[in-house]
Amino acid sequence: MTFQKALRGSSIILVSLGLGACATNVQHYPVSSAPHLIRPNEPIGSVTVTLSPSGQKDFADNAQFSQNALLTDVDRVLQAKKFFAPNTGKDTLQIQITAIRVRSTFNAVMWGFMAGSDYVTGDVYLRDSSGKLLNHFSVHAGTALGGIAAGSMSARWGWIDNKFAQLVAKNLSTS
Repeated sequence: MTFQKALRGSSIILVSLGLGACATNVQHYPVSSAPHLIRPNEPIGSVTVTLSPSGQKDFADNAQFSQNALLTDVDRVLQAKKFFAPNTGKDTLQIQITAIRVRSTFNAVMWGFMAGSDYVTGDVYLRDSSGKLLNHFSVHAGTALGGIAAGSMSARWGWIDNKFAQLVAKNLSTS
């Protein structure tokens, strides 16, 4: 086998592992009427991120997770799409984190995907000003990226938080 064939084969395997290392999922739940979608001229007025009881248990073992970092990314993505205008919109968005897993930097670098994945899962509730549920779905964003690329916890979690925020915006929008 020539060096070029070996390199090509290795590259295909690495790309396949890299693509398989990222996992996202969204599951929609029924609401009393058709799910309400956000339009830029009808922005959300407030966004909160809380921990469910199971999220609180996971947080005890994964204290590196930051609710504030996730909230900042969700706010930023929604504002960029003109779906969020703090204190001016009438609807509220509540994100309740139900599961968290943070690998140690050592495990992420040394064992990569074999050490499992980093992830955050949360239920997303859109409510009107009276509290009526307008839309409800669950978002899961994670990565099992390993090696040197996983050495920075902030890089891994930056990607996860941003992906989570993008999935929230995508599943709330009409476009």
